[in-house]
Amino acid sequence: MSWLTGLAACVLLAQALPDPRENNLDNCTFELVIVDDRPLPKRSFEVNPDTFWSMTAVVNYVYAKRHGYGFQYVQATNSSLTGRQSGWHKVLFMAQRLREVVDQECLWFLYIESDAFVREIDTPLPSLVSRLLRRYHRPVAFAGEPAVIFARERSIEHPFGLGHSVKFFQPAKAWLNSGVFLVKANDASRRLFDAWAAQCNGSESGERDHRDLASWSDLDQAVITNLVDQNVDGFRDTVLAVDMLEFNSPWGRFVQHNWGDEHTDRGDAFWDALVRIDYTGLPRIHQALKSIRRGSIVWKPR
Repeated sequence: MSWLTGLAACVLLAQALPDPRENNLDNCTFELVIVDDRPLPKRSFEVNPDTFWSMTAVVNYVYAKRHGYGFQYVQATNSSLTGRQSGWHKVLFMAQRLREVVDQECLWFLYIESDAFVREIDTPLPSLVSRLLRRYHRPVAFAGEPAVIFARERSIEHPFGLGHSVKFFQPAKAWLNSGVFLVKANDASRRLFDAWAAQCNGSESGERDHRDLASWSDLDQAVITNLVDQNVDGFRDTVLAVDMLEFNSPWGRFVQHNWGDEHTDRGDAFWDALVRIDYTGLPRIHQALKSIRRGSIVWKPR
């Protein structure tokens, strides 16, 4: 039994030691990106639930600046992609951005939808990424570490329905939610995003090709789920799928994403987020909004 004791001690020691991947990530550059087709308001008193994307922009900007990360609000304009198709804007922009930074040695992006915000304001991205890799990644021979991290949707039991089949969230399929994701700029992620973006044509034929996938999801989300789950071009090794409680859901720990029925709680949730970082006074909001607008770009899909 002594060998079991020794094994247990080794496991405990390994858990206590810092993850070397986190040290490597500390030398990387990080950038937060938001893509939306709505402009930011010009005056601080207009930052309210009617312009909720400005509330989350302030929260996410404050997080980025606190940790020394880049931040960019991208306003998509003059686009034929509207309604449910507007989700393609982020795919097209990130595919373009990844091609622009081909010479960067270690660059990670956190893409975050305009109805989502960072909750764990004190958690640096190297800690998050290394924790997710440690918790979910199972190394495969001849395959490198994943370059893209998505959260996968799953059912949530009703808190008062324990012991029977009552749910309060049940997706039609275990989608890879494309509203929030982490991506490392490298050849693998560029191939994935180029393949993903190639599926966007905004045409009726494109809608028909994926109608079976998109009946309960935005088309861009259905396509990325299909590319990964069917292991098209080996993309399964490129992507790490984590539980949606990690980030990218209304119950997300690192990022809270108020999609689905939870969008009715957006106003309260986003005000709470501003209170949590002590950004409720108009002067502070004005300064943050001014900085965000100064660094924002107007972008037209190619």
